[in-house]
Amino acid sequence: MKLRQTSRQKDSSSDWLEQGKEAAQAASDVYPRREMEQARLRVGDEGDYAKRLRWLLQLAQWPRPALMELAGRRSSPLSYDLHWLFGSYRPEDVVAAADALDRGIRSLLAADRWEIDIPAGTRCVLTIETSRPKDRRQVAGRLNSYFRAPDLSTTLLLLARDVLKVEWRRIQKCPAEGCPRLFIKNKRAQFCPDHRSQAERARRWRGKQTKKDLSDLRHRQYVRRLAKKRGVKEKSAAKMVSRRPRIGQEVKS
Repeated sequence: MKLRQTSRQKDSSSDWLEQGKEAAQAASDVYPRREMEQARLRVGDEGDYAKRLRWLLQLAQWPRPALMELAGRRSSPLSYDLHWLFGSYRPEDVVAAADALDRGIRSLLAADRWEIDIPAGTRCVLTIETSRPKDRRQVAGRLNSYFRAPDLSTTLLLLARDVLKVEWRRIQKCPAEGCPRLFIKNKRAQFCPDHRSQAERARRWRGKQTKKDLSDLRHRQYVRRLAKKRGVKEKSAAKMVSRRPRIGQEVKS
C-alpha cells in the first residue's frame, strides 16, 4: 500500500508538513525518473509484501548514524526510496520512524502484541484506477488505497501494518549468541546472514572441544593431505610425520 501524507493540518504537525512541501518542490528537480524507478523496484509495488518486508526490516535495523547520513544525502539510494514512498521527509523524522518500527516489530514477536497510536487527521483514501493498464492480464478499474497521515512515523507504521498482516510469520530473531538481528526466514534458514547455520554449528562444536582434541584433529587432517599428495596410505603417511610436543607437554624419552 503506497502511503502519502496530508496537506496542511491544524495541529502541531503543520510546520512539518509545510517544510515537507518545500522539500518536495525542491526535490522534484533533483530525483531523475530512472532513479525513482529503481527505488520502486527496491521498495516493491503494492501487494509485493515480501519485498516490502525486506526493505522495512533493513530500515528498522540500519545503524542510526549511517541512517541519518544516507537519508540526508540526496544522491543515496535510500533517499530515492524514501522520496518515492513519502514524497518529502526530514532525516531526523526517518530515524524516529525507524526506532518506532524496530520497537513495534520486536514487541510483536516477544509479546504477541503491538499497538499503533493513530493521531487525529489520519485518513484512508480509496481510488479507482481508470487508466488502461499496460499489462493486458490486469483488469482496468483496479481499486487502490493508501493512508494520509500527519507525520512520517504514522505513515511508516501503517505501511508496516499492511505488510505484517501477510508476512509476519517469516520474521525471526537470530538465535546466535549475542546477536539481536531480525531476519526473514527463507526455507530452512535458522540464523541471520551474519551467522549462517553451518558456521554457527562449527562454532558451537569448537567450543565443546579441548585443546588436545583440536590439535589431534589438525594433525589427522595434515596426515590425510600428506597421504593424498604422496599417493600412500594414511598409516604410512603418519609414520613420516613426527609431532612436536605442545607447550607444557613433557617429551617422552
